[in-house]
Amino acid sequence: MRSERGPDTHRTTVQWMGEPVLTLADVWPQRPRGVIVSLNSTPTSVAAGHYHQGSLAQRQLSRLADAGLFRAPEPGQTSFEDVAAEAGIGLADVVRRPTCAERHLIAREIEVGRRSLVVELEARRVALLICIFRRPVDVLLGTSGPPGFQPRTTSWGARVFRLPGPFAPVQEVRGVMAELTQALGSASSVQ
Repeated sequence: MRSERGPDTHRTTVQWMGEPVLTLADVWPQRPRGVIVSLNSTPTSVAAGHYHQGSLAQRQLSRLADAGLFRAPEPGQTSFEDVAAEAGIGLADVVRRPTCAERHLIAREIEVGRRSLVVELEARRVALLICIFRRPVDVLLGTSGPPGFQPRTTSWGARVFRLPGPFAPVQEVRGVMAELTQALGSASSVQ
């Protein structure tokens, strides 16, 4: 595996289903209190060397900063890896192969990635999974409820939180994100 990790990039080359793939390295804090789980990275994010470089994903990460999950990056910065890791929050993808859209993934890739990621998350005893979009919730739990904490937990007991969609009404966003803020204030809800 070749890695270009450093302050300016998190790109790495991994073996994915028998082929080398340039992607983003998972971010694993020493003691993760939570992990932001995505389905897979986009070519734009991989080219930039940072997770979630699209405008919709940036909006979602800003909502997480506003909720108190981690501090916002410095003005003009679009990378969240350092501020997330500093707060004990990791970042990981289910599928290691970047694509422009979910429709470019095959079911086998999603299942292989899910199994591999679950092993990593369970081994690290991650208690909180945050999904900025709906699809990773479906992959991890087999179903997805409305935005907010999901009624089901993972096989190892982790809570799963789904953000409202990027275009959700402001009132919905406020209510759901307040739920996360409240949970973050309670040590027992994320440990």
